[in-house]
Amino acid sequence: MGAALVIAFREGLEAFLVVGIILAFLEKTGLDNFKRHVWLGFFSGIVVSFALVIVFTVVVDGFESEDLQYNISLAVVLLAIILLTYMVFWMRDNAELANLQKKI
Repeated sequence: MGAALVIAFREGLEAFLVVGIILAFLEKTGLDNFKRHVWLGFFSGIVVSFALVIVFTVVVDGFESEDLQYNISLAVVLLAIILLTYMVFWMRDNAELANLQKKI
């Protein structure tokens, strides 16, 4: 439990850092009207995260078979790996597009 709490705390700090960077960028570029979208996404992410924790805790702990619990946990981890890998490639592709637009 302690390790999970430390990881969650670290990830929360990272999320605050990203939100701060985005808000600073919007402030500097004069796009203040988009700040509410950032906060809406931030709080929506928190609500969805807690909802998923509750759902997965109830679903995974509800099965008596440890093999089934392991397989469900494995599927969730693999899904997270796929989503994060996709996000990295998406960010790489869009960063190149942004550099091209700056040069133009």
